[in-house]
Amino acid sequence: MSSTILFLIFLFLGPFSGGMIGLFVGKNLPKKYLKIWLAFSGAYLLALAMSNLMPHVFHEDYPHTGAFLLAGFLFQIILDYYSKGADHGHIHIDSHSHHEKNTVPHSLLAALCLHSFIEGIPLGSDIMGTESDKWSFLWGISLHELPPAFVLISIYKSYAVKSNSIIFIIILYALMAPLGFSLSYILENGNILPEHILHYLLAIVTGTFLHISTTIIFESSENHRFNSVKLMMIILGISLALLMTE
Repeated sequence: MSSTILFLIFLFLGPFSGGMIGLFVGKNLPKKYLKIWLAFSGAYLLALAMSNLMPHVFHEDYPHTGAFLLAGFLFQIILDYYSKGADHGHIHIDSHSHHEKNTVPHSLLAALCLHSFIEGIPLGSDIMGTESDKWSFLWGISLHELPPAFVLISIYKSYAVKSNSIIFIIILYALMAPLGFSLSYILENGNILPEHILHYLLAIVTGTFLHISTTIIFESSENHRFNSVKLMMIILGISLALLMTE
């Protein structure tokens, strides 16, 4: 099986698994386990962004690279406004008002889908460099997409959305990163998308990763204090990311 097919499968399985867990487990999953997973994935993303993505972004002498990285950071802040933090696994389902309870949060779904679609774009191109770099980036996306999918589906369940509709939402969301991957793969192999555009897209994604990873790490702690388990998971996440980028 080619690496391209494997990439598409794993890009799909990360959010799909999170969505299915949200569908069948939902609120029964203790929050402490989600926070431990978030601490691990946040640390992995941060190490990946610092040791892998940023060197790629600044290796080529393209102007305005820093501006696009900052644009990605700010773009993620804007998405947070619509996703209410679900893209880094942080949202209070029970805090909605009665009015909000009667309004299905389609803006949340749209924001998460856009975020996931953009994340898949750099992986479909050759800008990531070696096969090892691509796999480490792939695992970063898959690990990161699982908690938002869980939160998204948990929220839709709280609005009493039918199971068939929820399964459709899970599949739709899980397809976003593979679609981003496929688009850039087709455009690059057809010499349609210039390399500098892909470079700037990678800078934007790096900016979003920096925002998400730092936010996840601090929000996975109580009052910004880390217990021993979360600290170990953070160290494990960083170590694994560094090993995979070697």
